[in-house]
Amino acid sequence: MGIRIMITGGAGFIGTLLARRLLAGPAAIPDGAEVAELVVVDLAEPPPDVARDPRVRAVTGDLARVVSDLGRADVVFHLAGVVSGAAEADFDLGMAVNVDGTRAVLEHARRQEGTPVVMNLPALTTTPADMAAAMDRVAGYPASDLIDWAVDPAITAIVASWPARVEARRAHALGLRPDGSFDDIVRDYRQARRIASAYLACYR
Repeated sequence: MGIRIMITGGAGFIGTLLARRLLAGPAAIPDGAEVAELVVVDLAEPPPDVARDPRVRAVTGDLARVVSDLGRADVVFHLAGVVSGAAEADFDLGMAVNVDGTRAVLEHARRQEGTPVVMNLPALTTTPADMAAAMDRVAGYPASDLIDWAVDPAITAIVASWPARVEARRAHALGLRPDGSFDDIVRDYRQARRIASAYLACYR
């Protein structure tokens, strides 16, 4: 019997990679279960290769408004979020997505019979210098010249508060592994940006 998985922020960079992996073979949550339906929730449609899979149900719209129509799920990956400078530039948007949206997802899960599994994903370990070098190699222009290398005490304090080691066994059981290089991440990100730009151009 297959399981039903929900990804919020599923049309984004990480959400798309996760969706492709889940659709590629049996998920390890529960052990070896087949994906019967994958609900991809985001403001934008998922990429065509994800959307055309018959197991995918794409739901577009504000998370707090559409969550009540998503139905139950065995597993929820909550990846929707407005991060970093975007949330600072638009405080109301950050609150609506990061706070109200997250609360809506948790309330939706709480109302279900049984408790859905929630997964945390590992990040690629790399340095800022590695990232800048990858941007230059992949983008084909000196992207690193746009970076302000000044030390930000607030960011330094946040990073210092992070745990020294992240437990990723559950993510590894799912089949997720760090990319071979940051170059691959930059390439995927640029492709996702092109898709997002084409989507937004339709509404301008």
